[in-house]
Amino acid sequence: MTNIVLETNRHPEDSAMLQALYSRSAKSVEEHKEKLKNTPSGTFMETYYVGYGHASIGECAQFVLFLEDIPILTALKIQETPLYRGQERSTRYVEMDKMRVSPLLDDQKEELQPRLDLASEVYKFHTVRLTQDGLPPKQVHVAACDLSRGFLPLGTATSLSWATDIRTFRDHVTAILCSELPPWERAWFLRLWEVV
Repeated sequence: MTNIVLETNRHPEDSAMLQALYSRSAKSVEEHKEKLKNTPSGTFMETYYVGYGHASIGECAQFVLFLEDIPILTALKIQETPLYRGQERSTRYVEMDKMRVSPLLDDQKEELQPRLDLASEVYKFHTVRLTQDGLPPKQVHVAACDLSRGFLPLGTATSLSWATDIRTFRDHVTAILCSELPPWERAWFLRLWEVV
């Protein structure tokens, strides 16, 4: 008889450890789960992934990051890989008057705020015009966002989810850190590295 086991709600490092043990043994996954109970999260990854460079184990440690209030430009850098899986806050559905400058760019708020205000004014103008043209309310909002979001500065705050694994995360963030970054953005990516 075959056995099918669905694993959910497990710490990413524990999941990677379980898969690594499973790949190197003829034992059932149930036996490996017992062994996992006695091993603290992180020690296996530190020994076999970091210490020995078994990069494929890092692909088994999957997780989802939720990155909030980062500049649109920073979000684009994260998304700039064919391996990106996730969702960004849509500038097509969030009202323009709810947009704000990312807290990471507080020192540039005076410069960026007028551009956000312009996007909001363009949104309001098109909302009135499209309503007068008889478009249904939901279509008015989406169309007005489409016509005004091009005015948003790249420092506008956005949020995104990033479904990834340790290996892909480390490879991509390393590549970003090797590029030319302003000091605030380098500090943010280093902080992100430490969190993961």
